[in-house]
Amino acid sequence: MDGYLEVTNVESIWIDPSTCESFFDVYVGVADLTGGTYPVTYVGLYVDGSLYDSWETNDVIVKRYVTDIPADCEETIEVELVAMNLVSVEPVTVDTASFTTPSPPVPEEVLHVGFEGHAQCTFNQFEECLGCTATISLWAEDISSGDIYPVTSVALWLDGVPVYNSGPISEDYFEYDYEFPAGCGQTIQVEVIAMNLIGLDAVAAGSLTTPSHP
Repeated sequence: MDGYLEVTNVESIWIDPSTCESFFDVYVGVADLTGGTYPVTYVGLYVDGSLYDSWETNDVIVKRYVTDIPADCEETIEVELVAMNLVSVEPVTVDTASFTTPSPPVPEEVLHVGFEGHAQCTFNQFEECLGCTATISLWAEDISSGDIYPVTSVALWLDGVPVYNSGPISEDYFEYDYEFPAGCGQTIQVEVIAMNLIGLDAVAAGSLTTPSHP
C-alpha cells in the first residue's frame, strides 16, 4: 500500500477586527500496490492528532479532496493519512505533512479610502467671483489579496455634516462624485468614512478651498 497527501489553498482571514481564522484543503490518495489482491478498505485523515474524516472502501485506488479544514492562524498543523487494506489489522500511516498557517494582513491595511476635490467658479468681467460648484470624488477599496473584505458602506461629511451615504453595498472598489454649490473663497472640511465586511473603518480627511479670483 502506498499513499500521498498534499496540503493546498492555505488561507488566513479576519472574521472580525480581532478574530483570525485559517482554512486549508487536502488532496489524499491511497493505492493498492498488489493490483487488486489486497484492495484498500479504509482511509483516515488526522489533523493535529484527531480524526477529521474517514472513508470505508474496497478499491484499488482511493482519491479524495477535503476542503475548508479550519485551523488557528500562525499555528503549526500536523496532518496524517492512515489506511488499511484487506489484510490489515489496524490503520498504518502512509503519509504525513506539516505546515504553519499564515497571519493575514493587519486589518487596517486591507481597506483604503480617499478623495479628490475641485471647484469651478464663475466670474464677471471685473473678475469678481459670482459662485462656485464643487465636486468631491471619493473612493474606497478592498486591498486584501483575493478581495475578501468588500466595502460595505461609504459616507461623506462636509463641515461636520453628513451629506452622502452609499447605503448597504458589497464592492471591491467603490467610487462616487458628489457635486454641490459653494461660495467663493470658501474652505470646506471634507471627511470620507468607509466600512468593510468585518466592521473596520477607514477615514480620509482634508479640506477644499474654492477660488476667489480667476
